[in-house]
Amino acid sequence: MIYAELLSRKLLSRIGRRIGDNIHLQRIFTPIISQTAMIVKYMSKEEMVKEMLARYVDREELEKILKIAGDKIGDLLGTAYYVEKHYGHYGGPRLTLLEFEEDYEETGEKWVVIGLVLRDCGYEEWDMIERNVKEWMREQGFEELAGRVLVVCVRGFKEMLS
Repeated sequence: MIYAELLSRKLLSRIGRRIGDNIHLQRIFTPIISQTAMIVKYMSKEEMVKEMLARYVDREELEKILKIAGDKIGDLLGTAYYVEKHYGHYGGPRLTLLEFEEDYEETGEKWVVIGLVLRDCGYEEWDMIERNVKEWMREQGFEELAGRVLVVCVRGFKEMLS
């Protein structure tokens, strides 16, 4: 609860500074700020992380991804944000589930990972991005999650197939 209150205060102070003395903007934004602060105040940390993750994934797939991520959903959100900040110009990222049947005949289980999908990076960039993201994840202490996440470049995948 304290985390939500601090976040709502920070939100109010930041937006308040930008609005300043403009009465017209104050009338518009005051109800929005109050409602947002109320929502944030009563959301748990896990609910907030889920809401933020929804930016990167379709709602239908969110629950499935959360099962794969387990208690590492905050790490997944941090990774998605990192990829967006550093590689978002390639279009994305979007989160999706990827299923592979490589060892299905031997084990009877599909290999399921979380895909961080970028649309517009080519085959050459794909390898570099994958290495950088995995290195960053390990530096952050996200080793366990790093084994469940795969960066996919759609254009690079098409180039590889052609």
